[in-house]
Amino acid sequence: LGSPAGRGEANERPEAKVDIGEYCLSQREVSVAQYQACASNKACEALATEVRLLSPLPEAEHKAQSAHCSANLTDNADLPASCVSFEDASRYCAWKGLRLPTEAEWEWAATGGDDKLAWPWGNALPSDENTCWNRRSPCRVGSRAAGAFGLHDLAGGVSEWTANDPKAKVVRGGSWESVKPDALRPEKRASMPAGYRDVTLGFRCAKDRR
Repeated sequence: LGSPAGRGEANERPEAKVDIGEYCLSQREVSVAQYQACASNKACEALATEVRLLSPLPEAEHKAQSAHCSANLTDNADLPASCVSFEDASRYCAWKGLRLPTEAEWEWAATGGDDKLAWPWGNALPSDENTCWNRRSPCRVGSRAAGAFGLHDLAGGVSEWTANDPKAKVVRGGSWESVKPDALRPEKRASMPAGYRDVTLGFRCAKDRR
C-alpha cells in the first residue's frame, strides 16, 4: 500500500505491506438511477443538489458549482452519483448488503494486484480512450473500457470514498475534472471530512467474499 521512497507524495509513504482477505468490488461506480432507487425506498436521503466543500463559497460560485451535482444534470440516470457524503455512500452500500472498500482493497484493485500497474488500465498514459478525465462534465458510468479485474473507472469518472479512517475519510481515484495524469495515479490519496460533498466525488461498494 502506498509508494516507495522517492516516489509519490508524503502521505503515500512509507510503502507498507497490508494483508487483506478475499473481497469483491462493484464493477462500476454507483449511478444516479441506482442511488435514487435507494432514496425511493426511504433507505437513503435524496441525492444532494448542493456542494459542501472545505470552505464556504460566495453565493454565486456556490450555485455555479452545485449546478454540476449529478442530481441537477439532465439525462442523468447513467451518470455517476455525485455530491454524496461519506454517510450517503455508506448508507447506500449498507442498503445493498455491502460496504465501502478499504483503501488497501481499492488500491489493490486499481493497480492490478501483484501486477502493480501504473494505472488501472495498464501502463499507457491517461487518454480519452482509457479514462474519463480532462472534461467539463462527467461521463456515463462504465463508458470507458474495463481495466484490471474487469473494473471500470477506478481512475477518472468520479473520485471515490474509502472506509478506513474514523475521522477524515480518504478519497481515491481522480475524476472527470482532473487535468494532470498525476491526479489519476492509484496511490494518490486525499483526506476529506465525512460531510464533504463535491461534484467530482462518488463511490462504489465492496463486500467480503464468503
